[in-house]
Amino acid sequence: MKGIEVSKQDGGVVVRFKAVKLTDDDQILSLSDELREALDSVLSGERLLIDFQNVEIVASMLLGDLVLLNKAAARQGVSLQFCRLSSDVMRVISTCQLDRLFDILPDASPDE
Repeated sequence: MKGIEVSKQDGGVVVRFKAVKLTDDDQILSLSDELREALDSVLSGERLLIDFQNVEIVASMLLGDLVLLNKAAARQGVSLQFCRLSSDVMRVISTCQLDRLFDILPDASPDE
């Protein structure tokens, strides 16, 4: 996996994006595949935590893929959570009213 870093932690898996800007279509297609692979490594009852710490910009295409990932996680019994979103990324998610769909942790680090 090259666009994300995946690490195991008690109760699940943490994913961190390597890029600051997630806007290129080819990059997002690759990231979506990598996120699905990460989800497949999480057991039912565990969580997949996506850490947006270094991300400044996300394209709407990625948000659509995250909605699909959220649905797939629910089918697998996996809790999908996001943490450390920048104010700009949070604004985009709120504008699209996805803050109602996603489980967003305020400022939690993956270790909490």
